Amino acid sequence: MTNGRHTTRPRQGRAAIIAAVQTPLGFFTLAVLIVEAILALLIPGATDYQRNVLIWGMLGTVAVLILIVSVTAVFRSPHGRPYSLLIGPSDVLRHFDITLVDWDEKSCYLVGQTVRELITLVPIRGGRGFRVELANGSLSDLSPHQSYRCELRDKLGNRWTVKPFYLFENLVPLVPAEAIEKIVSDYGGKSDA
Repeated sequence: MTNGRHTTRPRQGRAAIIAAVQTPLGFFTLAVLIVEAILALLIPGATDYQRNVLIWGMLGTVAVLILIVSVTAVFRSPHGRPYSLLIGPSDVLRHFDITLVDWDEKSCYLVGQTVRELITLVPIRGGRGFRVELANGSLSDLSPHQSYRCELRDKLGNRWTVKPFYLFENLVPLVPAEAIEKIVSDYGGKSDA
């Protein structure tokens, strides 16, 4: 006697397993489990020689998986990784709302050892900071192995910087390169610096 519950349960289990495989590592793990299950089913009816071959086959499959994952981890290209860079409030001007700054888009740069890229600073909706966007290209096109800094100028002529950082450092603080009194005066606010 078959019941509707018994026929759908294996399908639901397979669907859940297939849905869980979302990365290359997940695929390799699933493949190893399938190969090992097949080899394990063959062991009871095997001769001693065949059993040894099957056991060494299982161990070899696991070793190959470990090798593939290791090589992938060491040599994978970081350039495909999406980066997002946020400039947050200044540590020096703690109570200064940096979203009041109106940036001179022709004088804001991301600077690295071999790079000087024009950037746009986009206010973070509902936050106190800016998202950095390259005028031409993406942050993911840059090398994650070198440090960068930002050279910025607002429309009032004030210079700002972001000290050296790496692309994986998502949130970096804004640093005034002008006298704090001038910035406070220009923007009519207070700071506790």
